[in-house]
Amino acid sequence: MIPRTTVDLGNEERNAIERVLSSGQYVKGQEAELLEEEFAQYQQVEFAATVNSGTSALHLSLLALNIKNGDEVIIPPNTFAATVNAIIFTGAKPIFVDINPNTFLIDSTKLEKKINMNTKAIIPVHLYGLMCEMEKIQSIAQKNNIYIIEDACQAHGAACKGKKAGVQGDLAAFSFFPTKNTTVGGDGGIVISNNEELILKIKALRDHGRINGQHVMPGLNNRLSEILAAIGRSHLKKLDKYNQNRRDLASCYEEKLRNLFHIELPTEPPNFKHVYHLYTIKAEKRDELQKYLKKNNIGSSVMYKEKLNELNYIKEVAGYQKMPINDEISEKILSIPISGTYSKDKIRFVCEKIIEFYS
Repeated sequence: MIPRTTVDLGNEERNAIERVLSSGQYVKGQEAELLEEEFAQYQQVEFAATVNSGTSALHLSLLALNIKNGDEVIIPPNTFAATVNAIIFTGAKPIFVDINPNTFLIDSTKLEKKINMNTKAIIPVHLYGLMCEMEKIQSIAQKNNIYIIEDACQAHGAACKGKKAGVQGDLAAFSFFPTKNTTVGGDGGIVISNNEELILKIKALRDHGRINGQHVMPGLNNRLSEILAAIGRSHLKKLDKYNQNRRDLASCYEEKLRNLFHIELPTEPPNFKHVYHLYTIKAEKRDELQKYLKKNNIGSSVMYKEKLNELNYIKEVAGYQKMPINDEISEKILSIPISGTYSKDKIRFVCEKIIEFYS
């Protein structure tokens, strides 16, 4: 069966695990520190702090910015629940801004209407491997004196005008979950910034509120293990190669499916570099197509089938917020197979079955 995505962990990662086992240092060691240095260098930022998940990266970023009860944080409705859950756990209120129908990302033209005196931050989500319009969002944030936390959990290596995802906010959160473009082989995450004070605060928050061994604030246990950090260091070296393969496979999809009027393919706006964490199409008869693909041993996913603005626990905190474009698109989107390790033959097979279904 062709799954939606896969991860390649090989001899290099096994050697990295052996290195940690031989050292006997399993937490708070050199591997996590080196991963911070190497990921910051890759991103071309000054500072980074590893954590135990992308969710923790978002949560601690909010805490570091003193987001609290009574504050409002703007997000798109088309994202994984971790984005909104991180806000709720600070006591703040999530405010949704509907999405652009072409990119499926937060619509920057609707952003400013949702800003008020309680708005403290915007979390633009770089979804599926495509960056949001950060220049516009950055301008709006600066004008209104509010923070930006980039949710770049699906955008490792994505860029716009040469600037990588994660470098234009006050903080940016990345996930290293096994399905991501680069991974630690388990749950893991990292926060990056050019603000050293914020990163030092996150390093304290992830370690029971300690700085230099002294407890100076309330904190959590959100550290990244040394074994996972070592795997992450190894896998990071493959990121650009795997991203290029994803882009090549996306070109294969474009070549085979662009004339099929039953579906709309993902867009890559001018000056943007899409890294196709997911290859997400809009499809007529979406559910029937998914069943047909499954019948032919092809995995696919609806990301995200649950509409966040309609979940009861979110409505209790933020009230019901109608999101007409997201509601419409959520009935049509389907993520079909793509991976840094797939061959074009696999993609051609998927295309054949999609064409076969609609014919």
